[in-house]
Amino acid sequence: MRRLAGPIILANLGQPLMGMVDTTLSGHLEDPALIGSVAVGALIFSFLFWSFSFLRQATGGLTAQARGAADWTEVRAVLWRALLFALVLGVLLWALQDPAEWLALTLIGASQTVTEGAALYFSLRIWSAPATLTFYCLHGWLLGMQDTRSVMLLTLSLQGLNAGFSCLFVLVCDWGLAGVAVGTLLAEYLAVGLGWLLVRRHLQRHPAGPSATGLLEGRKLRALVLVNANLMVRTFALLFGIGIFTGTAAQFGDRTLAANNLLQQLFSLVAFALDGFADAAEAMVGYAKGVRNRLLASRTIVAALQMAALFSLPFSLTYGLFGAEILHLFTKHDEVAVTAETYLVWVIVLPLAGVWAFVFDGTFIGAMRTAALRNAMLVSLASFWGLQSLLVPLWGNHGLWLAFVGFILMRGIALAVALPRLLNAIDPRA
Repeated sequence: MRRLAGPIILANLGQPLMGMVDTTLSGHLEDPALIGSVAVGALIFSFLFWSFSFLRQATGGLTAQARGAADWTEVRAVLWRALLFALVLGVLLWALQDPAEWLALTLIGASQTVTEGAALYFSLRIWSAPATLTFYCLHGWLLGMQDTRSVMLLTLSLQGLNAGFSCLFVLVCDWGLAGVAVGTLLAEYLAVGLGWLLVRRHLQRHPAGPSATGLLEGRKLRALVLVNANLMVRTFALLFGIGIFTGTAAQFGDRTLAANNLLQQLFSLVAFALDGFADAAEAMVGYAKGVRNRLLASRTIVAALQMAALFSLPFSLTYGLFGAEILHLFTKHDEVAVTAETYLVWVIVLPLAGVWAFVFDGTFIGAMRTAALRNAMLVSLASFWGLQSLLVPLWGNHGLWLAFVGFILMRGIALAVALPRLLNAIDPRA
């Protein structure tokens, strides 16, 4: 577990740095509302791109199971099927960009200044759609192959390229908010090129590829569609919850929206770090299912939970001791940072609350128990909807954050209830 989790955690810690770089750069532009523009723009792309994150999750889980069964033809076939899906979906997103932008900005209902900035960000960033979805496939396949060093290299390269290009275009070229979007766009295409080089090393070790008939085998394609459909519903529910959070915060005004975005960046750092244990559990549990080893799966889950819990503590302590100073690093607008300090306690609580949800996510993806993931997320979303409807009128933004903590906790509880069935599916005789 440590061998797999270490590189993935380092890689995943780079993921929120993309959002932090964008937030920090926008926070040093003249208009503080541009922080909100980046928050809204990032939310839209969370819906558009992370709605298809099943490409990474399904690819990783299916690859791990095929690898565990030593079915190298299927290992390659999983990759090619995923890339085919990514190409089709990426072109579809290009075609639907105008109605998607209009619908998203209308539903969020931010101020005119925030909406105009978010529209500019969207119109540029949307062109990275095929690269982003292809990146998901390459990332997931390498994870399923347990090549976590390549996953780390790939992810950190993406973050480094994004930081470099965005700083160049904003601070040197003075392109403003457009520079933030273009920097991310170029970084994603270059990262796909690197990802293909890393994947090709594995393909050359197993040169016998699937036939066209095997690649498009109806039974496996139907199974892939079903798995992806469950994961898509699960992801939509998750992002809808985040959308409720951001949309509700927008009703409190631009300052609170910007403050919540700063706090979400702090939580995203923890979330992606905990996702390292989820990804390691995904690879190991998928492999355990391939070899039908229930004991290996059980030990993997326990180890991941223990390590994730210990790992979350330093984040909570750091935010408790130095959270205010960190927030002031993100923006030159003191009023935004001071507003964020008011709600800092919730980011201190969230790392500990999220351990079960994140580790179980990876566990169920690795075992391809996607219906359980879907159902657990729908239950969590319903609880969040009810909690925020009750608590926001009572306590405002504090009530919103408390409801979000409940959203995270409910995910872990619902998946814990379904865990015995997962273990039985790996090997009912154990």
